[in-house]
Amino acid sequence: MQIQRTYLKASGLTDMFRGIRAPGYLSFIITLAYHIFLAEKVDVAVVEVGLGGRYDHTNVVQHPRVVAVSSIELEHKDKLGSTIREVAWNKAGIFKVWLISIIATTFSPAVPGVVATNQPDDAMQVFVEEARSVGVSATITVSPSLLSLPIPCPLFVAPRFVDIWQEIERDGGAEVSQRFADLVREKGVPPVTERNICLALAAFKLWHDQAPEVAPLPAFCVTRIGSIPGSRKTDAFSRISFPAGILSARVVGRFQVVQVTKSVTFFLDCAHTTDSIKHCSNWFNTASEMATSTPRTQIIRILLFTVTGTRDPGPMLELLQVHNFDAVHFSGFKGSNLVRNFGKTPNAAACKASWDRLGTSTPASELTDAEVVPFIRTLKGWDGESRLKLNCGAARPKAIQVLVTGSVYLVGDVLSSFLSWFGQLGRRNIPLPGQSAAPAGVITASHHTRTHTRVDNRSPITALSTQTRLVRNS
Repeated sequence: MQIQRTYLKASGLTDMFRGIRAPGYLSFIITLAYHIFLAEKVDVAVVEVGLGGRYDHTNVVQHPRVVAVSSIELEHKDKLGSTIREVAWNKAGIFKVWLISIIATTFSPAVPGVVATNQPDDAMQVFVEEARSVGVSATITVSPSLLSLPIPCPLFVAPRFVDIWQEIERDGGAEVSQRFADLVREKGVPPVTERNICLALAAFKLWHDQAPEVAPLPAFCVTRIGSIPGSRKTDAFSRISFPAGILSARVVGRFQVVQVTKSVTFFLDCAHTTDSIKHCSNWFNTASEMATSTPRTQIIRILLFTVTGTRDPGPMLELLQVHNFDAVHFSGFKGSNLVRNFGKTPNAAACKASWDRLGTSTPASELTDAEVVPFIRTLKGWDGESRLKLNCGAARPKAIQVLVTGSVYLVGDVLSSFLSWFGQLGRRNIPLPGQSAAPAGVITASHHTRTHTRVDNRSPITALSTQTRLVRNS
């Protein structure tokens, strides 16, 4: 019903203002989301930027409570630029000044911005420059004498995971530190996720400081940075317990393991850039060994991969070939009534050409759109004993491991197939993120880089003192 109402309004605008098109898919989705937020009186909304930030369709919120920027890498170069500085400039476009009311000499503070740690120097320089320029451009008159004051845009840098760990040990002792270490190992937190956990904690803290209506947090101190190279601490930190929940946060399709049968395991990661494939490769190296006790010589490893549009698959495949896959399939997307833009269409031919240039002995083949689901169904239906026919020849392995990566859409296709096949098991048999391991045929998840935390107003929420650092813009 909400979709119908929003679409009719969009269509009505097209009829009213001839020549102005109705919003595209992404613009429509965010318009629908904002409409639902208002209609349902949502208290807090976390909005993820679609592409870049400065010119993104989500960047219409003028007065957010906090903005956050994750790690910077060269992606969407045709739209965001071909250098780190250009990408960072687009990302920094979400920095805002928070002006709810200006009466006489009263004005509200700027919106705090927080960025992930270990950003490239070029990116950090751009962030500082843009935070400063936001303050300058928001200069206002605050008195009858026309005295103009710049409104600062405070810029924070999230802590390192190791700093959090050290603080836990310092405040809680060896026993607490060991429990935390056990928790990290149990949850299987990859290094890339550690950085985003820190960013999530810092963003949550900055938001919480402006939300007196929710349960209070213990005192929180920051580290100021006079310049990018150096830093100094201000005051002592309060002892704050680390929320185990943030280590259990999951997003489907990122560092995810699906035990299809006792003998067939899928490893899915929606990485689609060289940097993210690097993290995916490291994760798969560990996760594949932990998933089975079967010797490697009795395991068939299969890579199911594709890229979309004009992405260069060569550097990604070069990183993945170290896993010595027994078979490689470059896939299309399963059949759909949706019409995809060129930038979202699979390019299996480019993947095959790049793989051939690597000179590896592992055979590779292309799967058409119509062949994707039957291929997955063949693996799902393998009984664990009979001879399996693959493009590497006939084999009788003890186990099969399939890595699916390179495209968010490909991972989505595979997961949607699993859901359609296992739907008769009932939703209760598909565990939510953080639940215990499920039996064969049930979807489970490892850890993802983005973190979502539910706020419960009934009890105080405690989070580790994240040693957030304030970048001085002066």
